[in-house]
Amino acid sequence: MSAKKVKKVIRQQRRDRRRAEREQARRAKAAQQAQRAAEKKAAAQQAAEAKASAKQASANQAETKKAETKKAETEKAQTKTAEAQTAEARDAGRPAGAQAQFGGAAASSAAVSEAPAQEPLAAERTAEDTPADESPASAEPEAAASAAAAEKKSRRTGSRRSAVRVGAVVVTAALVGVGAGSAVTDFSGSDRAPLAPVAGSGVASPQTGQTYLCPPMPGQADSLTTDGILDYASRDGSASSLFQSLVLAEDGAELPEAHIAQITSDGQLNRQSLSGGQGVIHHAEPGQQQAPVLGVSAGQSGDPLTAAGLFEYHADQGPVTGLAVGECGPAQQNHWFFGPETGPGATSLLTLSNPYDRASTVEVTTYDADGERGARGARSIVVPPQTVRTVNMAALSGGSVNMGVEVSATGAPVGAQMQSSRAAGLTGTGAEFLPSAQGLQDEHVIPGVPMADTSSEGAADDPTSMPAELWLHVPGDETTTVELQVFGEDGQVALESPAVFTVEGGQVDVLELLGPQADVYDVVVRTDNPSAAAVASRGMGELAELGAEDEAAAEDAAQQEGEELDEGTLALDFSWGVAAEPLTETSGAILPEIGRTEDAETDLQLSSPEGGTVSYRLLAADGEFSEPQQTEVPAGRSVTVPAEELAEVTEDAVAVVVDPPADEGVYASLLTTDDQGRFSLSRVSPLQDDEATVPVRLR
Repeated sequence: MSAKKVKKVIRQQRRDRRRAEREQARRAKAAQQAQRAAEKKAAAQQAAEAKASAKQASANQAETKKAETKKAETEKAQTKTAEAQTAEARDAGRPAGAQAQFGGAAASSAAVSEAPAQEPLAAERTAEDTPADESPASAEPEAAASAAAAEKKSRRTGSRRSAVRVGAVVVTAALVGVGAGSAVTDFSGSDRAPLAPVAGSGVASPQTGQTYLCPPMPGQADSLTTDGILDYASRDGSASSLFQSLVLAEDGAELPEAHIAQITSDGQLNRQSLSGGQGVIHHAEPGQQQAPVLGVSAGQSGDPLTAAGLFEYHADQGPVTGLAVGECGPAQQNHWFFGPETGPGATSLLTLSNPYDRASTVEVTTYDADGERGARGARSIVVPPQTVRTVNMAALSGGSVNMGVEVSATGAPVGAQMQSSRAAGLTGTGAEFLPSAQGLQDEHVIPGVPMADTSSEGAADDPTSMPAELWLHVPGDETTTVELQVFGEDGQVALESPAVFTVEGGQVDVLELLGPQADVYDVVVRTDNPSAAAVASRGMGELAELGAEDEAAAEDAAQQEGEELDEGTLALDFSWGVAAEPLTETSGAILPEIGRTEDAETDLQLSSPEGGTVSYRLLAADGEFSEPQQTEVPAGRSVTVPAEELAEVTEDAVAVVVDPPADEGVYASLLTTDDQGRFSLSRVSPLQDDEATVPVRLR
């Protein structure tokens, strides 16, 4: 039996065993769910009874408090009535002049509280207006009437002034409320400092459409100008490419307008409108060489856009051989890439796409084990509107092997795609679209990484070993502590390297992952400062078949670099994995078409450090969704849903979409492998941005 057939038999046995384990796990889970449901129902009933008791007690307490309040109000009213009666009885026993004098004093007291300076004038006026020969008895009726009138006038004046004071307080409160937002008003006249700016907040932005930018077909440069205009050399006849686009709409919603095109150094070409049915637009375009573009307009209902694009490449002959799957994404201001291939036989090209109507100035900065490489590793390039420009990374490497690349755009955001390949002589030894890191974070979960066998003693010193590598970059100058874990289908795997170590800020650090046997693993990295991380994989140990001339050419190239030929560089293919985003109700991915052929397959890789359950549906090309498929992901165990199992659900599936509800902390990726061992990783990520915001800052 050939090695290829033995490999297939082993793979089938492994899948059968996994299928049996999953079936057993499903049955156990169903029993557990039934038990949990019964316990939950009993707990809910007890909680409802307790809530009813608490509600009754609260109602009783409220009634008691209400009765006490009513009693207190009654007693207070009775006290006021008694005081009023006592006052009336006291006033009734006084002479009329005394009553008038008492009333005048009350009015005068009210007037004093409002305008103290007027009291002496009023007293003088009263003494002057009273005739000297008038007896007190004749003056008493007039004095009583005058006092009553003064008291009435005082009440009206006091009410108006009180109303003015209350109005002033209301206006002041309103202005203070405005000051808390955007105005600062000082009513005291003091030198009080203004209010500090309010922290920025995110406000949902209106949907305005989206453009998804894809990489061009990999190849070697025939010519490249200083302005970044690239012409490719002729490609091998075995090289093929395919561009897929997907647009979805909610049930009952109209599909938004969509189109595809190619963006080149001269502008956009071959614009074509797309249409579909049953809420799905799926389009596949083979033979693409220029960078494809998917444009989606905003929906009339304002719902978030749900769309994705995918570009795949496959070649088994020529200097650029390999299997590469590249994701299409929107333009951004910043991108970060690890590990473009450099040196003899390598080609690494950075494609910058500007889909906007204004120019973009892009700064390309490189880093290595010593930190930022300065001017010798940097490049500034202008990308005109609606065009692409290309940067050859060989011109910036300066012989650096462990290199990171930062892309920063000012003006218009850009799409950035890094294609990288290597060859020994005329035989290619891998090609890949290097994924852009998803921003800086302190936890990275990278599922579905194939690793070669490095479990034997002395693997670290064996030049033929091909260990996977963890690449790290922490911006700044601080020393950062790193925690590293690797999980397989049976749990955590012991590594020869330390599980906890430190790295210096500003550098690109590389650590070999020695110890695992040949299989697929999940890598979890935690850092106490935000970092970028990725894992480079050379597969499970397959080597490229080199002729004598190509092997001699590879040895000569290594000697020119002052090194011996590293057998690891002759691996059949390579790929990179970066941190996946936790699965949500909007997550999904287009399935590579080559993975649905007889020559290759695409497996769904699942990971969850804390454990969880994921439910997903497969989407057929005609827009029909499968029934929900549920998979349990035990904590700290790698789970593979093989291509055969996906095909049993829907034979012609073009995409996988997460079915709500989705447990938190579950991650996924797609691993596509051909029958010769070439492979590529791609992510399962959100298909829509339903939390898009624009920053708002109040000062």
